[in-house]
Amino acid sequence: MKKFLCALVLAASALTAQTPDYQSVKKQTQLFETVLDTAVRQHYDPANFLMMQSPRGAYLEGYGVVFTLEVNLYVMRWVNPFNAAPYSEKEIAAAKAAKQARMKELETLIRDLLRNNGMGLDFVPPDENVAVVVHLFNQVELRDLPSQLSVQVKKQWLQEAAGRRLSAAEFRQKLSVISF
Repeated sequence: MKKFLCALVLAASALTAQTPDYQSVKKQTQLFETVLDTAVRQHYDPANFLMMQSPRGAYLEGYGVVFTLEVNLYVMRWVNPFNAAPYSEKEIAAAKAAKQARMKELETLIRDLLRNNGMGLDFVPPDENVAVVVHLFNQVELRDLPSQLSVQVKKQWLQEAAGRRLSAAEFRQKLSVISF
């Protein structure tokens, strides 16, 4: 019976030791949300860019932290009763080219933000992930473009990059980047 009680106490203390300080989680998550929001807004010209949902972070115990935001990387002219002409092939081609180029820029921006600021999320254990998911708004005419960009990395690789044990190229290889 004593052995069982000792094992139970040890198991309970191990669970308590692994529970994160949620006030710290909240503060660090909000800070990274602000960094991400500021960097994305400053990177793009507001005349041809629209932040549709500001970054929001969520910590998922056992997985890591996920930040989501929604953007329109290229704002096409608004079709309305006073300007009802359909988009020309030239307008659609220009929008596609601009969005594809800006997606590459956004991927680079997020990669650099993770590398330079990801260590501020010190509540994330080394075996868990830090992910940024960007929902990409597309008009009907641009449905064939990706609607989501996901960049994620294990916290361990952020630590190694911060400690300069990984070069920028090696860090880039550790990232998982998916767009669809």
